[in-house]
Amino acid sequence: MVVVLNGNLDGQACAVVPISSSDADDKGFSAKYHVPLPQEHFVVTSHYDIRDRWALADRIAVVSKERLFYIRGVAGNFALKLPPSLVSEIQIAVIGAINAKSLLQTEN
Repeated sequence: MVVVLNGNLDGQACAVVPISSSDADDKGFSAKYHVPLPQEHFVVTSHYDIRDRWALADRIAVVSKERLFYIRGVAGNFALKLPPSLVSEIQIAVIGAINAKSLLQTEN
């Protein structure tokens, strides 16, 4: 499962951030750039249950559109959309992960 940050880089590729249900702190990894995702944004399917999840902003990747699929359930496919404020939080975490926070600074 991923968050698509840019769905059309060149007509054939997307910038994505993976979603994980493994707690980084429990695994000994840094969770500095992991954004918690509230459970209410997910649906239960035969493959996905309700659990804590994080967007791993330090693991941004570019993938072919051909590798992306909707979440499938008994009732059909789901196109889940996160609220804009949560997407912005993920984008800011990506900017931090690529060491570009200076782009966020504004003059007073």
